[in-house]
Formats: sequence, C-alpha cells, structure tokens
Amino acid sequence: MHDLAILPTTLVVKDEKVNLIWDGAPASCTYCKKEGHWKSECPELAKLRKRGRPDKYREMMNIIEKGKNQIEQERQKGSEQENQKVKERTKEKGR
Repeated sequence: MHDLAILPTTLVVKDEKVNLIWDGAPASCTYCKKEGHWKSECPELAKLRKRGRPDKYREMMNIIEKGKNQIEQERQKGSEQENQKVKERTKEKGR
C-alpha cells in the first residue's frame, strides 16, 4: 500500500493554485484552496453568503448596468442625429 499522505493536495499551474483530489484525499476546499475543509464547509464562502451577493458579483452587475445605459444613450443620440438629418433634408427640398 502506498502512503498517500506524501502526495500534495495542490499544485501551482500558470500562477494559479489548483486542487488535486482523489479517493481518500484529505479535505481541500475548491473555493479558497485551503486544506482542512470542503467547499460546502468553507468559512470564507459562508461569510459571503451571509452578506448576500459577493462584492465581485455586485460590482460586475454595476458594470453591466452602466454599459447597458451607455448603449441606450448612444442609440438615443444616434436616433436624434438621424432625425435632425431628415429634418434638414426636408427643409432643403422644400426651398
């Protein structure tokens, strides 16, 4: 029988820490990447859940909302410019 205790539970790949999991592996969280607990028991994740949405999620939603507003403003601006061009053409034809 091999001694699995000497196997690492994490590796760093391209500056990112990844968990190694196998049957009989010690508990290792896939969220915080720390040993000793599973993701379902992660204290860091529990804190985020108690607060509601994680800050990063809220920040992302704010960015998306700002982008949507900016697109809508650009559309309205474009429509107003088109309407102005049509009015100018109509005036020129009426002269």
